[in-house]
Amino acid sequence: MKERDKVIRRHPQESRPDTGDILSILQEDIIIPDIVQKKAEAAFEAVRKEQANEERQEKSGEKRAVSRRRRMTKKQIGLLMSAAVLAAGAVTAGAAAYMKWSKSLSQGMQASDEMQRKLEDVKMVVPVNKTSVCNGITVTAEQSIVDNYYAQIIFRVEGYQPPEGEQPGFENMTVTLDGYEPIKNWGTSDYDEKSDFSYIGGFYNGLIAGEDGRAVRADGSIPKDTENIAKYVQDDGSMEYIVTLSNPRQKGIFLNKAVHIELKNVGTLAKAEYYPDLEGIWTFDWILTGSEEMKVYDLDAPVGDTGAKVIHAEISPISLRVTYLLPREVLEKSAGEFAFGGYPFSMPGVKMKDGTLYPDLYLGPGSIGYLSEESDEYSTAFPIDRILDVSQTDALIIKNIEDDNDFYVIPLEE
Repeated sequence: MKERDKVIRRHPQESRPDTGDILSILQEDIIIPDIVQKKAEAAFEAVRKEQANEERQEKSGEKRAVSRRRRMTKKQIGLLMSAAVLAAGAVTAGAAAYMKWSKSLSQGMQASDEMQRKLEDVKMVVPVNKTSVCNGITVTAEQSIVDNYYAQIIFRVEGYQPPEGEQPGFENMTVTLDGYEPIKNWGTSDYDEKSDFSYIGGFYNGLIAGEDGRAVRADGSIPKDTENIAKYVQDDGSMEYIVTLSNPRQKGIFLNKAVHIELKNVGTLAKAEYYPDLEGIWTFDWILTGSEEMKVYDLDAPVGDTGAKVIHAEISPISLRVTYLLPREVLEKSAGEFAFGGYPFSMPGVKMKDGTLYPDLYLGPGSIGYLSEESDEYSTAFPIDRILDVSQTDALIIKNIEDDNDFYVIPLEE
């Protein structure tokens, strides 16, 4: 590993959350940049001066010297004014297109301003703005971020706060996609593998992995009580609830689908047990949209001397999917010898072009295993704990199970 390589690690005991309309955005006040305003005003002033000068000359009977300048007609003035207005309008429309991101996506996923704009431009992140109110508690589906295999939906919860130091939670959640409900259909004749998906939900706790791998607050604040480092309630009194949908084997499953989400009752969680506080049902229906934007690589790269090869990789700003050629006899030989169910190496991470290493990107829920009973193709897929600029990824990195500081490096070439 090169000296300039910077390793960003996640502590195994810490994790990210415990697990609309566009009209309202367009109606927000927009500030036209000074340079556009000044250019428009200068153009108008030039027109006014030209007209005033010609009118003065005509009244005084002065003959003008021959000049290449001609008097502007009303039509030309109108066109100039229209161009100035359109220039200002173009900036206004561009500014209006960008939304205010939730804390769990902007801070929690460590998304730079540039990446926020990029993901909005490709429609991977879109506003939802669907609100449900029950028993004085307002829950709003604010925005979603969706790629080929995963979807995250961010809800803002207002009007409820858990007792200090306690973890909030909904008692129950139901999700259907185009009318298909996975839990209801599992194990029945209505089960459809192509429509199946899993989902989890949890309140955003305000934490990210620090450079030493341990959890720190995303907003940079330092808690007085280090045992209560999690921060569920934001400064404005609201909380954010994140719902993650997952199907890493059915490409495009969440794109342009009708989604129905129902959240029931709210209270607190402790030791995997729910403690009721307030009853209520909050329901939401809309069309889930997203983007197929990702980098795809076909490779033939040995993973050290493990006997496995990386043959395919798909990297999106929010997920990672890697397929290996892993002969079953290799896996069987390593069973009991390595951790993670005999898996001979860790979940993959990435190396960036600037040398930064992200070996512990796993956020979950993920998938691992052979693609079929007959195949030797072995796949790992999972959502990641930060938003990546995929144009800057340089290589896959895979930790050696036997040596946590040793990495197999798989260069990425399109």
